[in-house]
Amino acid sequence: MASLDDSEATEVNVATTNEEFARNTSDESVGNDSDVFFEQPDMNVMIQKWLDNLRIPPQDRSGIKQVLSSHNLPNQSQDMPSVLSTLHQMLQLHQSPQQAFRAGGTHLAVLAQTVVAYLHTALHQKELDSLVTRVSDQTTSWLVSLFQLGQVAYSAFYHNDQLDGPRKVVQIALHRSFEKYAEEGFTALYTSPPVIYVGATGPIEMMQSIAFQLGMPTSTIRQVPSNTVFGSPHAMDTSALEQLIIEDKAQGKMPLMIVASAGTAIAGHIDNLTRLRDLADQHKMWLHIQGNALSSLCLPDKMMELEVVKKADSLLLNPGLWFGILSAPFVTLYVKNVFPVPPPEELLDSQEGSASVSSEKGRKTRRLFISPKVMSALQPTGMDRLLPLVLWICLQFLGEQSLVDTIKYAKNLSRQLLTGFASVKGTRRVCVASHDTPVLLFKYIGGGTIQAPPSRTKEITGEHAEGQVTEKEEPEIITIPELPQQTADGFTQSIIKQIPHIAGKVGLTFVTLPKYGLCCKVDPTESFPEQCVSQEDIASFCTALAAAAKSIHSIALSRVVFRKGLEDHPRLRYLEFPASLIVGIAQYVPKTLENKTEITVDEVQKLNLLNKELGDKLAAKSEAFSVYQHGNFTCIALKNIPPACSVHELLKLLYEETEEMESFRQNFEDLSSLIVKGIEEVQQDLEKEKQKLAEEEGMLRSIPIVGSVLGWLSPVSTGPVGRAFSLQKGTVQVTTKVYDHHMQINDSTVGSGTEDNAENSQEL
Repeated sequence: MASLDDSEATEVNVATTNEEFARNTSDESVGNDSDVFFEQPDMNVMIQKWLDNLRIPPQDRSGIKQVLSSHNLPNQSQDMPSVLSTLHQMLQLHQSPQQAFRAGGTHLAVLAQTVVAYLHTALHQKELDSLVTRVSDQTTSWLVSLFQLGQVAYSAFYHNDQLDGPRKVVQIALHRSFEKYAEEGFTALYTSPPVIYVGATGPIEMMQSIAFQLGMPTSTIRQVPSNTVFGSPHAMDTSALEQLIIEDKAQGKMPLMIVASAGTAIAGHIDNLTRLRDLADQHKMWLHIQGNALSSLCLPDKMMELEVVKKADSLLLNPGLWFGILSAPFVTLYVKNVFPVPPPEELLDSQEGSASVSSEKGRKTRRLFISPKVMSALQPTGMDRLLPLVLWICLQFLGEQSLVDTIKYAKNLSRQLLTGFASVKGTRRVCVASHDTPVLLFKYIGGGTIQAPPSRTKEITGEHAEGQVTEKEEPEIITIPELPQQTADGFTQSIIKQIPHIAGKVGLTFVTLPKYGLCCKVDPTESFPEQCVSQEDIASFCTALAAAAKSIHSIALSRVVFRKGLEDHPRLRYLEFPASLIVGIAQYVPKTLENKTEITVDEVQKLNLLNKELGDKLAAKSEAFSVYQHGNFTCIALKNIPPACSVHELLKLLYEETEEMESFRQNFEDLSSLIVKGIEEVQQDLEKEKQKLAEEEGMLRSIPIVGSVLGWLSPVSTGPVGRAFSLQKGTVQVTTKVYDHHMQINDSTVGSGTEDNAENSQEL
């Protein structure tokens, strides 16, 4: 490390020179330009304070100066506070950044990135090459030992971009399978286009991006269907893969690589790696394996399904995610001795331009040879060469036992999570693998049993008894089926929305599966080390999830009871509605509109007024009810079930208010009929009195002279007596006393208006 000490001394000398230059320039009246030369310790403190300010919530940053950044480079030098303030504004933070430095490994990895940048700048090329070789070899050796990959000789690519390592092993596979690929490029692929096989639940998008980066067509990536009969529905169907390989060979294509999953991205299932290894050997293909299940290789009791991983040609590891070192690079291990240097005679034939080797053995040997120049071209450049140093520092700081304990702890938390999840009502775990997997996939499905409301039957007792109902105390137990997928998706989202903080703590995410729809996913391997999840967090999550699911489950069960209760009532109708946190929606339909399929706009308005009136009455008696607008119709919504109440009691209240309104409407309709009937009878009586009076007076009064004399001798009698209808008694009365007393007298009655047909009253 002498070179490192020399570089530090050089740094001090440079700083001293800068100070002297600043003092000299200040003597020459440079003005304030000397302020731009900060001492490095002051610069470090300034940047550290700026980083600390990032943790302040956005609403508390009122004192931070806002500086607008120009599109043009400033002519004069800017002081560091102004530059940092401009950067702060460009971030446009709406919340504090992720608190990712609670794990010591992550903090150290961030500092190690600084060491990488410093060493890449300070060291000479020879010293840098020596350091890169030693650090890379040691780190690779540690990882092979940590993941118990046996005595196989591995080389490694360290990369920040997840695609870099797999892309390079694809290039290696191309050089291995196509002899003249290094000289002829894509022309060598023309006669036998390569094919890469990926499972339907595997990293398809990643491999398609790699094919795009390498300039290969999208047809290079061949999607293999998942198992449909035997095995996991999220694992690659090996029989279908074998058939695809045979078909591609028959078409003159070159099966190049199988990309297997040791823990699929969604469900965490493992492909049949043993069978895939056999197929790769049979057809001389490259086997690449990746997935979060590879993290369990470092455990003493690793799964039997992963034993064949040692025979893979390449592995993609993510130690940063698995061990909670967030800024650590990805590692792609590939078998080193799969590319032996050919014998001297074979190398001589190649140099002399021999077109082919007659023996089958010679062809196999040549296919395995890759030029050292090709391998050198695949190595990283620049600062990426020192990426192994980040892991080299962090692995030593944490220690092997601490790394293994991190994976053990995540698995123990996963078991605790699965145990706590078993008590959550109305939910189901989906896509359960046949092997041990820490991934939890679940969704709310409903279902269960509940007591139905008392049955209600119609009893027809007469013309006006239609619609009367009686209650029979015969409780019935309803078996509720699982909810439709769309409704279950909505309830699943509603449950998680009630516990957003603790759900984010355990890394819960939503995924969509073709068979199950929207599901919740918790992958301890990904989220627990990163979020520093504790046993108390798991217990809190299970408790909160159970409480939220219980409230949703109560709504789902009550909805079935509410719907069944409305189906038994002649004047109430249940309306379907999107998934929502309400029990149900009811609509009151009067008898006049009961059998109509189409109604007019006026009838819709009258119907809405009736439902609004009924909804207001119910809301005044119970907060569980409210007026709800369902499209063009005003309805009654049962929002929730209060703790001190049951759905049966709320149904009973709805029945009572509905029957009261129905009774009022029936009385109003009877009164209307009574009035119409009374008016018709009075009109008939008045017409009869008029005709009778005309008969009594005779025809003489119609003669001009005789009628005048007769009218003088016998004056004309008064016309028919008027009638009035008493709303209080429902009777028709004469209007004589009304005019005499200027008010309606209820005890005065009259019949037809004559003494012969006089009656005390005409009661309808």
